[in-house]
This record gives sequence, structure tokens and C-alpha cells, in this order.
Amino acid sequence: MKKFIPLFCLLLLLGAGNGFAQNGFTQEDRDRIIRTEVKIEEMNKRFEQRFEQMDKRFTELREDMNHRFEQQMNFMWILAGIFTTITGLAISIAMRDRKTIMRPFETKVKEIENNIADFKTDSSKIKNLIAAFRELSKEDPKVAQVLKQFNLF
Repeated sequence: MKKFIPLFCLLLLLGAGNGFAQNGFTQEDRDRIIRTEVKIEEMNKRFEQRFEQMDKRFTELREDMNHRFEQQMNFMWILAGIFTTITGLAISIAMRDRKTIMRPFETKVKEIENNIADFKTDSSKIKNLIAAFRELSKEDPKVAQVLKQFNLF
């Protein structure tokens, strides 16, 4: 009997091992694998849909940003045009104003130059002026001193 116990244990272990390690999958295992594959495919589809939605949203955002950038650039060009126009106008008004202000001075200076030129060419006027200063120097010593300084006395 003692010889049969180890043999019996050996047969029991071999039989139990055979029962646990089958050569193939059971129907239940195959069903689980099929359900898992279906769930993975569904998840992949959802991820693809979400990525497509995100791509669409990024495209919309990019287009919106481009549109806004174009608007800002147009606004900047408008501001640059306005600034250039105002600057040109200010410069042209200043130049025109300068010419109109200078005309009366130019005419008066020309008149004075003509009078001085007439005065230089007419020696009798100069002689009369020196004579007038000599008469004045008799009463005013300062005028006499100036005439002596320029050798006119």
C-alpha cells in the first residue's frame, strides 16, 4: 500500500495538470478576445473622430487668426497712410506759409536797398547829411566826438 500512494499521487498530479493545461482556447476565451477586439476598434474610432474634430478646430482657429492678422495689417497700412498724409500736409502748409510771410519782408528790404543805392549815388544827399551832423555837433559834444572819430568833422 505504501508503494501505491506515491504512484497514486503521481497519477493525480498528471491528471490534474492535464485538466488545467488544455491545448486550445475555450469558447469563452474566444468570445472575450472578440469582445476586447471590438472595444479596441470602437476606441480607435472614437480617437480618430476626436482627432478629426481637433484638426478641424485647429484649421478654423488658424483661418481665424490669419483673418485677424490681415485686418490688423490693413489697419496699420491705413494708419501709415493717414500719418504720411498729415505729415505731407503740415510740411506743405509750412512751406506755403513761409513764402507768404517772407514776401512783405522781401519787398521792404528791396525798397530799402533801392533807397540806399539811390542815396550812395547821389553825393549831394551825403554832403547835406554830413553838414546836418556838423550843425548838430555844435550843440551835442557826443555827436562831435563821433564825427571826429570817423574824420568827418
